Parts: sequence; C-alpha cells; structure tokens
Amino acid sequence: MIVLVLLTIILGTFIPLQTATNARLQRSVNSALVASFISFVISTILLAFIALGTGELGNFSSINISDIPWWSWTGGLFGAMYVAYITFLFRTIGSVQTIVLPIFGQLVFSLFIDKFGWFDMPQCSISVVHILSVIFVFVGILLIVNQPVSSRFKQSEKVQVDTKTVSQNVSKKNKWLPQISAVLIGVILTLNSVANGRLGVGLSSALNASLISFIAGTLFLGILCLITHTLGQTVLGFQRQDPWWIRLGGVFGAIFVFGCTYLIPHVGVSALSVLTLLGQMALSLVIDKYGVFQADKKTVSVQAILGILIMLGGVVVFNFL
Repeated sequence: MIVLVLLTIILGTFIPLQTATNARLQRSVNSALVASFISFVISTILLAFIALGTGELGNFSSINISDIPWWSWTGGLFGAMYVAYITFLFRTIGSVQTIVLPIFGQLVFSLFIDKFGWFDMPQCSISVVHILSVIFVFVGILLIVNQPVSSRFKQSEKVQVDTKTVSQNVSKKNKWLPQISAVLIGVILTLNSVANGRLGVGLSSALNASLISFIAGTLFLGILCLITHTLGQTVLGFQRQDPWWIRLGGVFGAIFVFGCTYLIPHVGVSALSVLTLLGQMALSLVIDKYGVFQADKKTVSVQAILGILIMLGGVVVFNFL
C-alpha cells in the first residue's frame, strides 16, 4: 500500500510538469493555443499506443452508443480550454497559484453538483463539514495569493527586465483578474472530469474515454489554430535550438491520465484526489522557488506554505469526512 501511495503522490507531480513545459513551449511558438495543440497531439498519440497495447482500442462491440448522454462527449473541449488557459496563466501568476486557485472552483462547483444532482449524479445534501472544508480552502488561498513580496536579489544583483517581459506581467491594480479567472477555470476542469467519467462508464473503458476526450480536444484546438491563423506556428515548437524537454507536456499529460485510470481501482477516488494534490503542490513550490524549466523565479514565503497546508487540510476533510 505504501508503494501505491508514493506512486499516487508522484503521479500528481505530472500536472505542474505538464503546465511548466507547456508554458516554456508557449515561449517558442508565441501562443498558448498552439502550445496546447502540440501537447494534445502528443498526448493523443501516446494514449492511442497505450490503448492499442492493452487491447482496448476501439473495443465498443457491446456498447450502445445511444444510451450515452450527449454532454459526456464534451469532456475533450473542456480539457482543451483548461490546458490552453492554464498554460497562459502559468507565466502570469506562477506555478503555485496556477495549481491551487482552480481547486477552489472545483470544490464549490462540486457542491452544486451534489446538491442538485446535475449530470446524472446522485443528489446529496451539503453538510456543515463540506462548508467548513471549503472555507479552509478559501483561507488557504487568501494566504497564498497575499503572501508578502520580497526581493530575491541584492540591489547589485537585480536583473534588468526588458520591455516585452514587463508587458506580460499583470499590474498590481489588476492582479486579481487572472486569479479570479483561475478559480473559474476550476469549474471547466470539473466539467471535463464529470463528462469523461460519464463517458468512461458508458464505454466501460476509462482509457477509451480518455483517448476520445484527447482526440476531441486536439481537433478543437486545431480548428481554433486554423481560425486564428496560428497553425503554421506549430513548426516553431520543433526547432532544434529549443530545449528538447519543452515537448514533454503531452507526455506528462498522457501519463497522468493513464496513471489515474490504473490507480483509481487500487486507492479510491478520494485518496487519489488528495494524494495527487499533495504531489502537485509540492512540485509547484519547487518550480516557483527555483525556476525549474526556465520558469520565472517567485518568492515562496512561510505564509504561502502555511496556506497550502491549510488548503490540503480542507481538501482532506472534504473528501474523507
């Protein structure tokens, strides 16, 4: 069991890895949309090979497609929107906030789904414990986004930032706008999970559902690239002078989806969500503090770490009590 716990925590680190590498790829292709498209193409190819190797590819012989609700096929669209926007947000608010802020949106929206029984889910009452756990998560988020800003360099060591970089940073006056949007994107992620989960039940295969989701997301992003005349920038993501690892975002995404498919029967949904979250937060701190994958270094204060611990406690209470 200890091995499974460690594997689940490690699996959670693949989310910030995907986001960080996609953000670096964005710098090469000059578009979060194109970077996400490349990532989805790679994820789709890998999942297709996995499905082929396991013998699940296209195994729909005993499935009645008409019994599957139409909205369960939309998971790929929501997943594509989530990955594209998170890739954009990473360079704006950093790795930690990009990971933790959507969690609040996920929890609140999940409460509404449980309360009203949306998406064919069983209707459940909202307990005081659930409300308290959401408050815990909110308090943790406040501590994280309002952590004190301190200089990480001595005056003589400060790096001059060019005009282009400055223009990409959000002004202090409007910094709450991307943070609020990050919370809202958590709703999009929940819609992705609900749709994919229902599709997996309908197809009797989580792997086939994930593959179909990625195919739909890839087509959606490809069409958007065509409409915005950015599809030609895809070739920029494969230039030799770029670091080889910038194309690994799709690999990390595919491994995460396949890992969840494998581990859920062994550790359960609640344990999976909490343990993967622990891995996400831990690696996000490392990425922000040390600028891993050429990310901008950001101050990680004691207050931010305390906020993450409070958030984690709230998520544990939400899932287990």
